[in-house]
Order: sequence, then structure tokens, then C-alpha cells
Amino acid sequence: MSTTTTVWGILAGGRGTRYGEPKASARYGDGTFLDHCLGVVRRCKSDRDSIAVSVASDWSPLLTDDCIAVVDAEIDPGPAHSIGRLAEYARSIDADLVVFAVDLLQVTPHTLARLGDRLCEQRLSDEPRVLVAWSGEREHWVLVGIPSALTAAVATNAQSVSAIQVLLRLCPIEHFAVSADELLDVNTPDRLPHGEN
Repeated sequence: MSTTTTVWGILAGGRGTRYGEPKASARYGDGTFLDHCLGVVRRCKSDRDSIAVSVASDWSPLLTDDCIAVVDAEIDPGPAHSIGRLAEYARSIDADLVVFAVDLLQVTPHTLARLGDRLCEQRLSDEPRVLVAWSGEREHWVLVGIPSALTAAVATNAQSVSAIQVLLRLCPIEHFAVSADELLDVNTPDRLPHGEN
């Protein structure tokens, strides 16, 4: 039986300037975007895993005991900075890292579980790869998997404006097939996520 652990990281520190309000605390169904994403993660994680929520330094969400807040000290953190802080936490406990944005409201527990399983397989690989969501048309860097062998490198180098630039410099990439619908975010023109009225 594998003893691999995974950190399920949710990028929730954005200001939501295009959306009109911070997405993590925006209302969705009976809760918030963040509540919804936490529910998805809880349906696929194991008891050994942990949940980490990347937050801006000026926001302190109320998190339950099974979550930790990873604070990004940057005044206006970008995805690369936040992924770097989450990678630091994953490295500190020798865990794989799955990161997705808080506005990916259609990602399913099944897809996240598949991504976690593929990361476990990566631990046996001589050439670890960053797993990048791929819908058949383009890469989606708002849903990535980073094997434990690469978390230290990501944490050390994640000062670029672009997470893509950081990760492309570090290691090979493996596309991870995901339904295009699951990768729609709330900024996608003319598409509202299910549950929105």
C-alpha cells in the first residue's frame, strides 16, 4: 500500500479584478467559491492528505481544522508566487502537490483523484514531470500536478510573473487530459458555471 501523500492546494488569493470581487469569497450555491472547491477536494482526498489554501496577506478566511492557510506575503501575488508558496509547504512534508484555481467550479472529484493517482506513479519515475491539464486544444495552467521530486525546485524559482515560465524552465511537462467543460472559469465569456443564476 502506498504511503504517498498529496497536498491539495487551492489558489484563492486573487483580488478578482475581472470578476468584480474576490472569487474565493463570492457566493456560489449555498456557500462560496472556496466552500465549493473544498467540498470537491474532500470527496477525493485520502486521510493522509492535506488541504492548503493560498491566500493573500490581507485576507484571513475561516478555515476548518482540515485546512491550512498558506499566506503569500506579496502585495499582489500572481499564480507563480502562490504556487511557489504551496510548493514550499508540500516540500516541507515530502508530499506531491495538486494546485487548482478557486474559480474552476466544474472540476470533479474524479478528475482530481486521477491527477493524484498519476502523481503517485510519478514517484516511481526516473524523470518526474509536471502534469498540466490539457483539454485537447491548449494547456491549462490553473490545474497542475507537481511531484514531490520537483516541489523544492518550484518553491525556489517561483518568482516569475508567469507560472508557465517558471515550470517550463524546471522540467518536462506531461499533458493530463481533462474535459474542456471542467476547465471553464468564471471569466469565460458567455458561460456561467452550473449553480449560478
